[in-house]
Amino acid sequence: MWKQWLIALVFAVVAAGAAVFYQSLDSEEQTQDNYAQPATVVNTISPELDTVRDVVKAVGSLKAKHSVEITTEVSGRVVALNLKSGHQVNQRDVLVQLDDRQVRADLQVIDAQL
Repeated sequence: MWKQWLIALVFAVVAAGAAVFYQSLDSEEQTQDNYAQPATVVNTISPELDTVRDVVKAVGSLKAKHSVEITTEVSGRVVALNLKSGHQVNQRDVLVQLDDRQVRADLQVIDAQL
């Protein structure tokens, strides 16, 4: 039975110690709140009127909304490009003229041989 009284006494002492410790913490917070805090140093400047330029420098690629790819059946050097941006073309219109001097010369040689 005396062990139960000893355990109860130990719990009572621990509870009393915790209550005293809690009140001491609470009183320290109240004393710290009562003290005035010093002013904080702030650096300021006067406003100025200035021009802001929105400039964006970027690397990218552009792709047309509508595009057409033109290819030739034979290779050769382009002499004339009969295209204008935004204009419509009709069937059988000559869009790209290749250098045909060599082909004409070959045709003349064949005609001469006949």
